[in-house]
Amino acid sequence: MDSLLIQEFANLLNEDGVMLSLLLIGVSKEPIGFERMRNNFRRLLKHFANNLKADILSESHRDLRRFISSYSVMITCELFAMAPIDEQRKIKPTVLEAERGIPSAEKRLAHQRKVESYLQSLHSGGTAPQTSQVIEVLVPDAEESDQESVAEEAGEDEPYEGSLQNLDQMKHFILESSAYQILRRRLKEFVQPSLNCRFRDLVTRWSNPGHKNHGDAARYKLRNLVTDLQDVSPFEIRFERDEISSRFVMFISHYQHLIERWTGEPWDWWPLPRFPRPLAESETRLRWKCVSIQIMDSLTQ
Repeated sequence: MDSLLIQEFANLLNEDGVMLSLLLIGVSKEPIGFERMRNNFRRLLKHFANNLKADILSESHRDLRRFISSYSVMITCELFAMAPIDEQRKIKPTVLEAERGIPSAEKRLAHQRKVESYLQSLHSGGTAPQTSQVIEVLVPDAEESDQESVAEEAGEDEPYEGSLQNLDQMKHFILESSAYQILRRRLKEFVQPSLNCRFRDLVTRWSNPGHKNHGDAARYKLRNLVTDLQDVSPFEIRFERDEISSRFVMFISHYQHLIERWTGEPWDWWPLPRFPRPLAESETRLRWKCVSIQIMDSLTQ
């Protein structure tokens, strides 16, 4: 009986054109692929079951939630067996080998230009790298990202005791539930993430005290950066190049840095400009035009 319910629920998901379209996009694009898409959809189903708690109106709804949570693995396997999906991972060894041979400084510059090209395309509508390519620059370890961004629910679920007969009378409840809308939205964010969304998620993960990059997130106040950039036009965001700073500014900045380091506190350098902290070899400075400046420019024109 449970096997029939599993197949019936998988069929229900398969008949959702929007969801099936997203799944097919996910398994056919890099760097997601079949296995990663299937693993993350299973986690999304666990989230879906957990979110259904807020929609429960009857005992049968509660049984449905237990069923989905208990059989999320089998439902996922059944669903992915229905679609015409190539289960072979698409790996391009030649590309990987070529990247290994590129010096780190050149790779960093190439990554910067790829991100800049994408940001400018959002403003101009021109051709640019796909969002997923830019995300690879921000989140190189995709599998680690999946484990944290689509994490397993904590705690043990109530066991399903096999009291459901069929899903015919449950379809409306499932498809109209707020949990199902969240499932769709999370699936779309995973398959077709926006740059702002992934940047926010990245900083959230890095801000976890147990994360290896927690120190950098705190040092550079990346949470504030996310807030500062959310209303900035992507066209106004760029990486600073060494040639932007004049020799005079670099000279003054050097001594400003020495004084602040010696006194151990920031100074008000007016009328001199605030000095940019000297960058380490692995660092890059990001610059953008504030929204308030853009408003003033428009008012004075």
